[in-house]
Amino acid sequence: MSKREEIISCIGISYIEPILTLYEELISHNYSGNSKIKVSTRENGYSVSIISLSILTVESALNRIRYLEKSRESNLKFFQIKFNNSSLYDKLVEIYVIRDLIVHNHIWKIRYTFDQNYNETKIYQKLLEGYGNKRGRQGDWKYNTYVNKRTKKTKNLKLNVNPIKLGITDVKIVLNVLKELFEFFDSENPSYFALENYHFKFNNEFKKFSEIINEIDCEKT
Repeated sequence: MSKREEIISCIGISYIEPILTLYEELISHNYSGNSKIKVSTRENGYSVSIISLSILTVESALNRIRYLEKSRESNLKFFQIKFNNSSLYDKLVEIYVIRDLIVHNHIWKIRYTFDQNYNETKIYQKLLEGYGNKRGRQGDWKYNTYVNKRTKKTKNLKLNVNPIKLGITDVKIVLNVLKELFEFFDSENPSYFALENYHFKFNNEFKKFSEIINEIDCEKT
């Protein structure tokens, strides 16, 4: 007699190994210079790739949990309503701001001059109209609410909102949000997104995701 089985498709955990592989490649290079307006194209390329996959992991997890809870809300709205964790909600909104600026490649116009030591001075940075900064109904509420327009960073996590400045520091921040989020889900319901049941290869050893992020967090960059 045949048995009927059911599986809920969820990519989420499949992203973790590529994320860690990209991170190992990211830190295998030496990055020189101290530009105030951008990081190197190599650091930027690996960083935005890791951040993008990390946010896709969040999306995948939230979609799974929304299905389990039979919710039709958007992912961020669902998290806000379902869970009493405003601090983590704010962090999620900020990494969604970063998702938008990467995916839609927000365009900034940057002008600057060099001093006698070739340091950038008199820096002027402007996000062009239509790339996240409109006000009112047509505006991006996430960007308008969670970005410090003076520092060009998100208000809580201090993530860069100029796409070409996203680098290793931003990667570490986003990975720590992932760790916090999945530990929170595990504390709420271990069946939500059982990441702690998996081990991943990192630095030639198999470890839990939370252990790996702790190790990454202690590394000098």
